[in-house]
Amino acid sequence: MALASLHIHNFRIIDDLSIDLSPGVNLFYGNNGSGKSSIIEAAHCLARGKSFRTSKTDTLIQQGKSYFCIRAALTNRVEVACQRQAGSGRALVNGSSATMLSVASKVPAIFMDSDSHRLFFSSPSVRRSYVDWVLFHVKPGYADVRGRYNKALKSRNSALKAQLSTAPWDPLLADLGDQIISSRRACLNALFAHFHGTASVFNLPVDAHYQPSVEEGGLLQALKDSAMADKVSKITQKGPHRDDIVVCGGGGRLSQGQQKLIYSALAMASWECLSEGGQKPVIMLDDVAAELDDNNRGLLMGMVQATGAQSLVTGVLKGDVERLAAGPMFHVDQGVVSN
Repeated sequence: MALASLHIHNFRIIDDLSIDLSPGVNLFYGNNGSGKSSIIEAAHCLARGKSFRTSKTDTLIQQGKSYFCIRAALTNRVEVACQRQAGSGRALVNGSSATMLSVASKVPAIFMDSDSHRLFFSSPSVRRSYVDWVLFHVKPGYADVRGRYNKALKSRNSALKAQLSTAPWDPLLADLGDQIISSRRACLNALFAHFHGTASVFNLPVDAHYQPSVEEGGLLQALKDSAMADKVSKITQKGPHRDDIVVCGGGGRLSQGQQKLIYSALAMASWECLSEGGQKPVIMLDDVAAELDDNNRGLLMGMVQATGAQSLVTGVLKGDVERLAAGPMFHVDQGVVSN
């Protein structure tokens, strides 16, 4: 799957933009604030259902306009779109109303920008979300299980706050939680197998493992054992919502540069995992090479090009993106694109 064309309307600095994309590497360059990152951001909204810059989707609507629209024609002749006006949104697949999850399922994408590694290493919740995104694409039905778990967890926490019995929710939460733990472990086993290979490209010794708060099959008993503590804290303290994915170097504190290389290796390992499932995710790199030295920049782009996947890559200077890879080049200035 690749994006054959992308149309963006009333989105940030972009008034109206239609662009045909190569199935290989696509290079965008322009000054800071020119709109090149907004092109990646628009594609990201289709792929992930949200911006990578803000959780406040209404702020993406161009100032003075009442809505934005992002639409893409895919190489498999499917068309996807998302529209947003103040307080409400709409998703479309081939012109029919759909959910953002169904749109996202049509546009698998690996994304990295200059802050991705900082975000990933900042919080267990971000790391959980990362593996859940991989599972969304490789395991049909996982998103439904995760959604049902979240609802059951919310209900159990509400019961704790109201000082009511959690007995009606414990078996359901345990069953769904055990499914999540099992799925995460299988997914991470496959992901880490690729990760050690991609990390070796950067000559990085790495350690990665899954750290569940409870082992598979043990959640119901854990809920019973923590019942008194949960009543005091008024929250559920055991379950996959407390899991972590530990990713670190060979020893000692990681520098920002090492974190970036580790995250880059993890992202490319994720591409391998998704491709094994029959998908070929788009690779989106927003100024990701800016903090890498020439050698590691070349290694990363070598891995990207070796996939044969479509990639959207941004940089400030034309010379910078020319050094990264060969492909169609687009100059971006005030939201307008020229070849």
